[in-house]
Amino acid sequence: MKKLEPKAVLMENVPDMAIGNNAVTFRAIVSAIEGLGYRVDSRILASWRYGVPQHRQRLFIIGIQEGISFTWPRPRNHRRPTVRDAISDLRPVEAGQRNVELPSGRALTAFQRRSRRGQPRGRGGKVFDHYTRAVREDDLEAFRLMNSQTRYSELPAHLRRYRSDIFDDKYKRLDWDEPSRTITAHIAHDGYWYIHPEQHRSLTIREAARIQSFPDWYRFAGTPSHALRQIGEAVPPLLAAAVGKAILRALNSSKSARKITSTAKV
Repeated sequence: MKKLEPKAVLMENVPDMAIGNNAVTFRAIVSAIEGLGYRVDSRILASWRYGVPQHRQRLFIIGIQEGISFTWPRPRNHRRPTVRDAISDLRPVEAGQRNVELPSGRALTAFQRRSRRGQPRGRGGKVFDHYTRAVREDDLEAFRLMNSQTRYSELPAHLRRYRSDIFDDKYKRLDWDEPSRTITAHIAHDGYWYIHPEQHRSLTIREAARIQSFPDWYRFAGTPSHALRQIGEAVPPLLAAAVGKAILRALNSSKSARKITSTAKV
């Protein structure tokens, strides 16, 4: 493989301030990839622009061989997908109930119809893993007082188990008509950042999966905590698919160009 001269990484979308303490690691990764002979392109992509109902940004680093032209996927959304788009069809459930399988009801949005596609035979009309952890009595009282604008510091003092000067957003009720806040692996420990827009509980496994854009046929291994960690650590499938298709287009375009060149020589 011909070694390429190192080229500047496209950093206009990845300033050091955007990756904070990870800037040194980021640059080390880029340097290592360039050392293998690849040209590097990197972008921070906003998930909602690719159909994910969530405020979530992810850094992608692409290594490109000489002769291949790569173009980042165009955003598909100009309207932000909302929590309502994702989960409004899922029936109400009580905190702490453990019904692994429930009737799915009727899809209300295009996002929900897409989420339901591909269910294996025999699963039609069912939704799986639509359950969540139990709620403490004091948390239940707090949740009942909250809307999507309520800050933790605004709750009565006797309902604040954490310091409100440090954890001003410790509890967050999601807004039906906005994208969800970023779902992280911490959801496996508690769901205080992800309180249902109306029901007094944290998100269920299936609701969190929907907000991450996992299809309903996809099941998660292990305990509920394991499942939530898998969801929180994932790149949203719709975003991953957009980047994956862009890579495939670049590779196919390169193959086509080589075939044309080879035929022309003959």
